[in-house]
Amino acid sequence: CICQTLRELARTVEQMFSISCTVECAPDLVITQKDLSTHLFRLAQEAANNAVKHGKAQRVSILLGTNDDQAVLRITDDGVGFPPEEDRMEGLGLRIMSYRAKRIGGDLDIQAGAHGGTVVTCTFNPKTDEN
Repeated sequence: CICQTLRELARTVEQMFSISCTVECAPDLVITQKDLSTHLFRLAQEAANNAVKHGKAQRVSILLGTNDDQAVLRITDDGVGFPPEEDRMEGLGLRIMSYRAKRIGGDLDIQAGAHGGTVVTCTFNPKTDEN
């Protein structure tokens, strides 16, 4: 189950980096496709890694939920934030996250958080025929 896998990721992040990492999953969201689960896990893993490595975050929050007929994976942190688009280096991690979002037919959005930090959001259809 993707929620259990994300919780294991959170525990690992907490142990490795001595920060807080929480996971919240919508109880009504069921993802059975292995490819979809793998891409979501890797997206969350990369976003959490970036939060710590580049953002110097102390708190990371992973949310897997629904919004109307779409599903949403959102990783929020309290780090230093993400540079404005014109200042961004197209890093490998960002390209990989974008690739993974496209592979599951989703959209990836990376924004500055309302109170600092970064918000990485992947919106996708949880019932894709491809996966």
